[in-house]
Amino acid sequence: SNFTVRLRGQNSIQQGNDPLYIVDGVPFVSTTLTQFSGISASNPLSTINPLDIESIEILKDADATSIYGSRGANGVILITTKKAKQHQTSVTVQFSQGWGKVTRTLDYLTTEQYVQMRKEAFVNDNRTPTLSTAFDLFAWDTTQYRDWTKSLIGGTSHYSNADVRLAGGNNQTQFSLSSNFSRETTVYPTTKGTKRSTVFSSISHKSLDSKFNLQFSGSYGFDLSELVPGDLTTFINLVPNSPNPFDSIGGLNWAQGGFSFNNPYAFLKREYNVRTERLSSSLLASYQFIPELRFQLSAGYNVLNADEETITPIAAQNPADNPTGAVINASNKIRTWIIEPQIDFSKTVFTKGKFLAQLGSSFQDNSGRYNSATGLGFTNDALIRSVGSAASVQAKSGNSKYRYAGFFARLNYNWNGKYLLNVTGRRDGSSRFGPADRFANFGAAGVAWIFTGEKFMKGMEWIDFGKIRVSYGTTGNDQIGDYQFLDLYENTELPYNSSPGLRPAQLFNEAYGWERINKFESGLELGVWKSRLLVTLNYYQNRSSNQYVLTTLPAQTGFTGITQSLPGVVENKGWEFAINSVNINGNKFQWTSALNLTVERNKLVAFPGLETSVYANDYIIGKPLSIFQGYQFLGVDPASGVYQFEDPNKDGTISLDERVYAGTVNPRFYGGLQNDFRLVNWRLDVFFQFVDQDGRHPIYSSFARPGAIGNQPGTVLDRWQKPGDVARYQRYTRAASTPAGVASSLVTRSTAVLTNASFIRLKTISFSYEFNAREQRKAIKRFELFVRAQNLLTITNFVGADPENQSTNSLPPIRMIATGISASF
Repeated sequence: SNFTVRLRGQNSIQQGNDPLYIVDGVPFVSTTLTQFSGISASNPLSTINPLDIESIEILKDADATSIYGSRGANGVILITTKKAKQHQTSVTVQFSQGWGKVTRTLDYLTTEQYVQMRKEAFVNDNRTPTLSTAFDLFAWDTTQYRDWTKSLIGGTSHYSNADVRLAGGNNQTQFSLSSNFSRETTVYPTTKGTKRSTVFSSISHKSLDSKFNLQFSGSYGFDLSELVPGDLTTFINLVPNSPNPFDSIGGLNWAQGGFSFNNPYAFLKREYNVRTERLSSSLLASYQFIPELRFQLSAGYNVLNADEETITPIAAQNPADNPTGAVINASNKIRTWIIEPQIDFSKTVFTKGKFLAQLGSSFQDNSGRYNSATGLGFTNDALIRSVGSAASVQAKSGNSKYRYAGFFARLNYNWNGKYLLNVTGRRDGSSRFGPADRFANFGAAGVAWIFTGEKFMKGMEWIDFGKIRVSYGTTGNDQIGDYQFLDLYENTELPYNSSPGLRPAQLFNEAYGWERINKFESGLELGVWKSRLLVTLNYYQNRSSNQYVLTTLPAQTGFTGITQSLPGVVENKGWEFAINSVNINGNKFQWTSALNLTVERNKLVAFPGLETSVYANDYIIGKPLSIFQGYQFLGVDPASGVYQFEDPNKDGTISLDERVYAGTVNPRFYGGLQNDFRLVNWRLDVFFQFVDQDGRHPIYSSFARPGAIGNQPGTVLDRWQKPGDVARYQRYTRAASTPAGVASSLVTRSTAVLTNASFIRLKTISFSYEFNAREQRKAIKRFELFVRAQNLLTITNFVGADPENQSTNSLPPIRMIATGISASF
C-alpha cells in the first residue's frame, strides 16, 4: 500500500517533502510507480522483506545528513540489511498464518430509522413524497434491511508468510541467502489479494591482513496485486433497503421497481492487476593503505519495474446503459546507478586529539520510461485483454532522466573524548534545474561537549554519560520532478486535418533553482545509573526558502501557469524527547521501556503578494500550511432548527471574506511507548502509539445532508424536531434549496468540520516462547512459538470510523492476529 512519511514537518509548499531512503548505501526510489489508482498503490518499499532488515536509522539534522547532500534535505532513512556473520552454517525457517478484520466502523441507520428520516425530511420541507422523488420509499421494499458495512468490508482477510534463510562462513568470508513468500487477501467479498516474494543474498570478505574488505548484497523482490479498482468502503452508505445485489440465478441485479441502483458487487468483476519487480545490488569495498589512510568505494545498481492492468468488462456495467468494455495497460521502469568514492585520513595530534578528514563524491544517474495504451469500445468481454482488438486505442509514452553529482569535504576533530567538532562543505549539481542555478554550495557544522569527563562532575558518578550538542547547516531540495525548467509540449486530443497535434504545456524557466533549507538543532543526551536510564532531548528549527509555487497566467498566453521561485519562507520547529529505561534486570525477569514524544509546529513565515494571489484562501501568514478556514459555526437554532453561522457584517448573508481560521489537522504532539517483558523463556512486547490532533468531522464534511437519499451514521438521530429542541444536527431536509439545505452546504465549509481526532492505539503486541536446549532435539539450535497482533485496540472520542485516516471512503485499519513458529538448525 502507499503511505506518506514526513520527518520534522513540511518544508516545501508545493514541491517534494519525502525523505531520502538509503538501502545498504544506495539511494532507493520510494515513490509510487503506478500510473492509475487502485485500492493498493504499488510502493517499491513493499518489495523489501522486513526479515531481511537489520536496522533502521533516521537522520534529521544538517550535520548528520550533510554527507548525503541535497538529496537528504527532508531527512534520511538508512535501511541496513542483514549481513553474513562468522559462525557455523545454519538454516533458519519461519512460518506464520494470520487473520484480519476491520477495527472500527460506523453504526448506520436501520431501514426503519432511514425510512423515518426520509419521511420526516419531506414533512420538514412541506413536500409530499412521490415515486419520482422517493423511489427508495415506494419502489423498494421498506421492510428489507441490508448491512452494507458487514456485506462489503466485514469479511476476514487471510495472511500467510514463509521465510527460509541460510548463513555461514569462516574468519575471512561469510555468506547468507534468504527467500520469502507471503500472501494476503482483503476483507472484501472476494478471494483476490496480494502475493510477494523476495530473494536476498550477501557476502562479506576480508583479506588475511584485514586491509581489504568487501561487502556485496543483492536482492530481488516481486509483488503481484490482483485487486479491484476501487475501495468498496465508498458504498457502505448505500440505502439500507436497496435491492438485492443478485438476481434469482446469481447474476448482478441492477434495478427494482423500475429504478436502478449502483451495485457495488459490480466492482468485483472489474480488475486491477499490478506487478512490481525490484532488482537491487550494492557493493562496498575498502582498502587500508596505511593506518592513517583508507580508500572506500560504494556502488549500487537498482532496477524498478511496474506493470499494471485495469479492466472494465461489459459484465461489470449496467446493461441498460448499453456499455462497452475498456482496458488500460501501463508500465513504468526506472534504472538507477550510483558510484561514491571516498578517502579517509585519520591522525592523532597533540596526544589527546583525534583528527579525521574525509573527501568524497557522488555520481548518480536515474533513467525512466513509461508508456500506456487504452483500449475502448469492446463489444464483448472475450477479447478485452487485447488492446489491439478495441474499437479505439489511445497510447502515450515518455522518458525521464535525472543526474546528480556532489562533492564533499568533512573534518572531524575529537579532543580527549570530550570536545567534538564536525565541519562539512559540499557542492551539489542537479539536472532538474536550469542552467543559471544548476550547481550550489552547501555546508554544515556541529559541535558537542561530553561534560561527564570534566572535573566538576566528580561526586556525581550516578551520571554515566552527558553530552550537549549543537549543529547548524544549509542544504538544498531538488524534489521538483524532471524537466520542470524546460519548454514542454503535450499531445492534444483535437487533431488538425486528421493529424495529431501538440499544445504547449510548460514555459522555459532558466532560473529554476534550488529550494534552500537552513537547519538548526541543539540536543542533550544523558545516561544515569549505569545506563539504566537514557534520556535524549532535542530542539530543532528548520527554515526553507526560495519556494517554488505555480503562478497562474492569463489564458491568452496559451499556458495555465508557470512554476517559479518565490521568496517565501516556511518554518518547522519543535521538541523531541526520548527515554529508554531498564526497569527491572533480574536473573529471570527483565523489563525495559522506551518512550518518545514529539511536539512540532509548522507555519508560513513569508509569502510576498499572498493577499492578491490565487492562494489567498489557502494560506495565512503565521499559520500552518495545512490550515482550515471556515464560517464560524454557532450550532443549531432552537427556533428554526437550522444551522447558524456568525455574520460579522450583519447583512444577512454569509460571504467568503467572513471565514475565520479554524485550525489545522497537523498533530499537536505524537509519540509511542514500548514495553518489553521477559520471564525466563517467555517474552511479551507491547507498543502503543498516541497522537493529539484535530480531524475532519465525517458528517459535517463527508456525508450528504441528512434527509436526502443515502444512509447516514446513527448519530444523526440527535436532530432538531420541534421548536425549542437543543440538538447536535439540524432538521432533516431533502432539498438543497431549503434554508436547511443551504445551511448543509455552508456547514461543510465551517468551523464545525474540525473535531477532536486524538487517539491511543495498541499498535503491535507480540507474545512468544523460546524452548531451551533441554526441551529440543540436538539438531535444533533454536525453536520459538509466537503470537503477534496489530491494531488490537484504539481509544478515541473521534466520531468517525478511524481517527488516523479520518476518511469515510477509505478502509479503516485492519486488526491482524498471526501465529507462527521459528526454528534454527
